[in-house]
Amino acid sequence: MITKGAPEEITRVCSYFDADERIIDMTTELQGKIDMKYSELSSEGFRVLAVAYKRIREEKSVYSLPDEHSLVFLGFVAFIDPPKESAKESLQLLRKAGIELKILTGDNERVTRKTCESLGLEVKFVVLGSDMLQMDDDALARAAEEANLFARVSPAQKDRIMVALKSNGNVVGFLGDGINDAPA
Repeated sequence: MITKGAPEEITRVCSYFDADERIIDMTTELQGKIDMKYSELSSEGFRVLAVAYKRIREEKSVYSLPDEHSLVFLGFVAFIDPPKESAKESLQLLRKAGIELKILTGDNERVTRKTCESLGLEVKFVVLGSDMLQMDDDALARAAEEANLFARVSPAQKDRIMVALKSNGNVVGFLGDGINDAPA
C-alpha cells in the first residue's frame, strides 16, 4: 500500500523509515530531520507531499483509513506551482481599486508566505485551519477582518470564512481553481 499526503499527517502514521531500502525504526531524531527538511522546502516555496508505504500480507478488496498505520516513510515529492506572470500586476490593480485580498488555501503557511513575498503581498495576520477549530463564529468574524492569509484550511473552513466576511457586511468575491473551492 502506498499513501501520500500532507507531511504532518503522513509522518504521524509512520513507525519506520526507509534508509536506502533498509527499514529502520522511526526515531525522534529522524522525525526532527524530516520536519526540518519539510520546513526548508516549504520556506523555499515548494509544495510538499510525503510518501509512505506498507507491505500488505493479506489482500483486501477495500482499504480504508484504519489500514494507514505503521507505515514506512519513504520521502517527499516537492514541486513548484509558480504564480502566473500577470499575478503581481493584478494584485496592484486590486490594491489601487481599494479591494482587499485575502488568501484561503489548503497549502501550509510557509509555502504561501513565500508565494506572497514573490508577489509583493504583505502578510498582515495568519489564521490556520487548526486555529479555526477552536473559534466560535464571533471569534472567526473578528479574525476574518484582521487576517489576510488563511492557511491549511479545509473546504468547509473556506466556506465558513466567506460566511463570516459576509456577516461582517463585506462585499465578497471568491476565485478558486479546484474542487476544494466549490463549497466557498
